[in-house]
Amino acid sequence: MDSLITIKIKDLLIVEMSREEGAIVRSLILQLWNQCENIVLDFKDVTFASISFLDEAIAKIFLDKPSNEVFAKLKIVEITETKRNFLISMASSRNKQFIKNKKEKANLEHISR
Repeated sequence: MDSLITIKIKDLLIVEMSREEGAIVRSLILQLWNQCENIVLDFKDVTFASISFLDEAIAKIFLDKPSNEVFAKLKIVEITETKRNFLISMASSRNKQFIKNKKEKANLEHISR
């Protein structure tokens, strides 16, 4: 297992920073998830990253993975403080959805027994 994999957003030839392109980045991150200890998302020389892109690429990971695991594995560098604050807010919201879904799933499993 590699200790670190860096994904340079600029090198992915992302043009619009759209929600659809964010989904591609999230898919890449999840493909690499078990192949390394840390994943670095490098936004160096990226002049624009829409909120939709950031939500789809990064915040939605919190729907699939526990927050402590995401924070331990995923590092984001070279991003503006404003975008980082949006990400924190979106991640918090997505994490609340993860917890709610997990509780609902546990309740359904309990009922079906």
